[in-house]
Amino acid sequence: MLPASVLAALLLAECLRAPGDRIRAGDLAGALPEFASVPAGTVLGLAPAVGARRIYQPVELEALGRLHGVNVSSQAAICVERPSRVLTPADLAAALRSVLGETSAGIEILDFSRFPVPPGALLFPKAGVVAMVGRPGPKASPVLWRGQVADPSGGTVSIWVRARIWEMRSELRLRKPVGPLQKLEPDDLEVVEAERFPLDARALDAPEAALGMRLKRRLAAGAAIHATALEAAKDVERGDTVQVDVESGRAVLRLSARAETAGRTGETVMLKNPANGQRFQGRVAAPGKVLIQAGARHGS
Repeated sequence: MLPASVLAALLLAECLRAPGDRIRAGDLAGALPEFASVPAGTVLGLAPAVGARRIYQPVELEALGRLHGVNVSSQAAICVERPSRVLTPADLAAALRSVLGETSAGIEILDFSRFPVPPGALLFPKAGVVAMVGRPGPKASPVLWRGQVADPSGGTVSIWVRARIWEMRSELRLRKPVGPLQKLEPDDLEVVEAERFPLDARALDAPEAALGMRLKRRLAAGAAIHATALEAAKDVERGDTVQVDVESGRAVLRLSARAETAGRTGETVMLKNPANGQRFQGRVAAPGKVLIQAGARHGS
């Protein structure tokens, strides 16, 4: 083991650089001319991880020399490290903006990987975005974006950044709480200008895309409306009072009934006659209308 004073001096000294994941003879030749006679690409050992140092003691250097036919008489230890850098907010903002493309989006870097990384390109695939849930509001919620740094040796090093990234966008929201199965009406909706993550295309931006649809689950007032949260409203909903036409030849009997089940046009629903409590089936003919043809069977 090296004495503490020698180790401290090595940690403060300028190390030799090994650009790849192997230490080669050419990497040591600058400090030890004896290795200049060994082919530069000859592998001497594994390079340290990025941010770490490999310290060769004199006895190790002599052994390496003998292994490759040279006489090394070094009296001092040397250290080897891989080229590295520490990320900066400016580096990250530039890399993120290149992914976003032509946009005037604002970028605020909040936190990021602080460890040394190789001097390669920063790669942030769109699939690396992890949305952070935030309360509805005028400002975009931060996102966690996972990426990599390309290592010149051919590998990658994982990195991450937490940032607030936004552009102003029209967004459809609820004026008031709306429960599931409830059809959306004009008074339920409003369009607001808000900061939103540029790659998030889930939120709708116009009432026409949601009117007459219904929510799959309850949403609070101020919630943004996503297409995935909607489903087509059925032409007859449970609890609706519907018009029932009973056809028998040319004769038509018309009455009102309460829908016990929901259905779309062409589907069979269960109905209840409010006058006598009798239950019966009919086929949905149009929104709010059910048809029964005498003699026909209405299966589910």
